[in-house]
Amino acid sequence: NLRAATDHGIAQGGEAALRLLGALTRFWERRGNVAETRARLDQALDASSEPTPGRAKALNTAGILAYRQADYAAARRRYEESLALRRHLGDRAGVASSYNNLATLALE
Repeated sequence: NLRAATDHGIAQGGEAALRLLGALTRFWERRGNVAETRARLDQALDASSEPTPGRAKALNTAGILAYRQADYAAARRRYEESLALRRHLGDRAGVASSYNNLATLALE
């Protein structure tokens, strides 16, 4: 059960849940579970603060989900967190993705 696996990952500190949720986001999103996925992702982000590539991706994904729910303030916060972490990690492609998402958000 995917929900049980993410719950277990969150209880263990979040990093495993961040990777699992990153892989499952499109799957759940296409099935109309944006609010649930966003809530689980927020829980996993709160459970782990390690500066990892998985966290950077999860922050970006959380921004995308917030954007899709028209929560633009939350989307901006998540995109900016992702950008800062990706800069710290030296992830040039991730930095570009974060800037792209911030630009798209600015159009709104």
